[in-house]
Amino acid sequence: MKIILIPANIFIFLNSFFLNASSFNDTQTVSNKQKNQAVKESSLIMKCLDKASNEIEKKYRFSAIGYGVSGTYKEVSLDFQVFSPLSEEETRYLLFDCSEILIKNLNLHAAENPSSQKKYSYKDVGIGFFIYGKKHEDLFDPQICCARLAGDRLYFRTQEPKNFCYVKYIEETHEEARALVEKYKTELAEKRR
Repeated sequence: MKIILIPANIFIFLNSFFLNASSFNDTQTVSNKQKNQAVKESSLIMKCLDKASNEIEKKYRFSAIGYGVSGTYKEVSLDFQVFSPLSEEETRYLLFDCSEILIKNLNLHAAENPSSQKKYSYKDVGIGFFIYGKKHEDLFDPQICCARLAGDRLYFRTQEPKNFCYVKYIEETHEEARALVEKYKTELAEKRR
């Protein structure tokens, strides 16, 4: 998957262009109706991404910094800047919650749009966090500096202060991470009692 970090207004144009270019090969004749449908679908996906990112920004006070779409919507992703150090448990929980918000918005779009027959699941979305300190400073090992939930994997990274190289790279399967999130939720509920 490639993450493209560009302003939303440019993204709509580029996404429409690349969708048309990648969806149809040179030997096919593309009708205006197919082109218009591709542009319409691209615009609707962008609205879903925008709605999901706004919902996440309001809920968690994160800053959306990028949208990504691979192929013909095989994976749809959002990336955020987080200005507060997070533990692994908090990061996992937030990644899963944000991915559920994105999936909900994409599936609402699919239900409302008769031409869209895709039902999105965790395998189709990606959520990324670039994590900084409360004063917007870089975080170094052992603190997590970036994390991503994409497809069936969750990734954490830490970096060293001298040359900003990644020091620690942790990878978990979706199932392992989901089990840890459920355990974390149970612990939080017990603390609140």
